[in-house]
Amino acid sequence: MNPNNLLSIDTAAGTITLGSTVRSTRYADVQGPVTAIRRQPGGASIEVSGRHSDFSQYYQLLAPPCPQAQEIFTQALVPVLSGRFELRLPGDGDRIYFAETAEQVLALLDLRIGLSHDFREQDLRAVAGTETSERGDEVRFRGTYGGVGQLAYVRRGQPRPAPAYAVGNRVCFYSSTVATISGIRLYADDRRQYGATTWFYEYAEAPSGSMYPMSELHTSLAA
Repeated sequence: MNPNNLLSIDTAAGTITLGSTVRSTRYADVQGPVTAIRRQPGGASIEVSGRHSDFSQYYQLLAPPCPQAQEIFTQALVPVLSGRFELRLPGDGDRIYFAETAEQVLALLDLRIGLSHDFREQDLRAVAGTETSERGDEVRFRGTYGGVGQLAYVRRGQPRPAPAYAVGNRVCFYSSTVATISGIRLYADDRRQYGATTWFYEYAEAPSGSMYPMSELHTSLAA
């Protein structure tokens, strides 16, 4: 995996891993699941709910992650490339996550955008309905994170071209930088619908502070 992207970190509050629930000691309104841990100049940072990052020493550990949380947040590092359901998150750059069951869909939505548990059975039926829809309809969810709530869209899994490269391949980015692929993600190109999609690659030699995956459009096999 990218050496700057960590699965866990030891802090004075204990070992914090992806999917753990934490609370900020500096900002009263920052609490939620850990969606990224990154090594950066000056110390490691922790990202909460995909929207707030701060140095790791400024967090309290409230709860360890459930297995589903770890599976969700490591999908790119241990590549999951398809599923019965697809979830598009506009707040995550229109990244597409994959799930096999309606229960997994709700678990992912709860961790990424926050869900009201008052409508769980209704939500399960809505997700299950996308798999049987002949038109490929998607269901919109509005979460509880953020001032107006983050959005997510769920639809049944679609046939997609396989990524051109695999984890461990040596590739060139922009025909010059040679690196080793350490993770694979799928992003939607059109914010209004799934439409065309593009595979992106994380790379092991990312310089400190550079965490963004590279598009397949700018990737080729190294000589």
